[in-house]
Amino acid sequence: MPVMKTVRLTLLLTAIGGITVAHAHDGHDHSAPHGGTLAKSGNSHFEVVFAKTGLNIYPLTADHKPVDASKLSGTATFYHPNAPNKPWFEMPIRPVAAPAGQTPSTLGLAVDLSTVPATGAKVVFAISGLSDPAATTASFTVPIAMAAEASVITVAKATQADRAAIDKQKVCPVSHEDLASMGGPLKVSRGNQSVLVCCQGCVKDIKANPDKFFAAKP
Repeated sequence: MPVMKTVRLTLLLTAIGGITVAHAHDGHDHSAPHGGTLAKSGNSHFEVVFAKTGLNIYPLTADHKPVDASKLSGTATFYHPNAPNKPWFEMPIRPVAAPAGQTPSTLGLAVDLSTVPATGAKVVFAISGLSDPAATTASFTVPIAMAAEASVITVAKATQADRAAIDKQKVCPVSHEDLASMGGPLKVSRGNQSVLVCCQGCVKDIKANPDKFFAAKP
């Protein structure tokens, strides 16, 4: 089916157990650190962040601690509001590479979500490989809600307007090399915060673990 091949928005995170979904808070005063939607399946929690360029899923323990995502796998199945009971398209979700020396803690899918209806669409997630012996798989449904722009990461070539910031920072926070050593610098922004890096490889590391490079919101 052409539409399914074009959109391909399946979000694997299937888990067996009770399902709870909340935006920003889950009812226990645990705020969603990435501005996404929180869901619970069994003893596992998940934060799902949608953006026009794709989605990230942050698996969490029962006490909301990050988990090792390197052994997780899953699929995401999208449902259009015009046919809420008929699968629209499905795609695999895979671990996102973490910076050197760190354990992957995110599942991701890079896909164009800009044409998804603003309201009414939903995704059924299926995930396997969880470390909880009582529930190694999880399944839950999340409504598609784009994250606030403050959670979206953008990348642009630094310009003369960034000269003062370049002179002040001097060194890439990822590679620890000179900002101009790899054809850069590039300006990576989230909300009203920006950081300069030397190359696209370092951009990938920042996207994999943005909270390490951007200051926490007040």
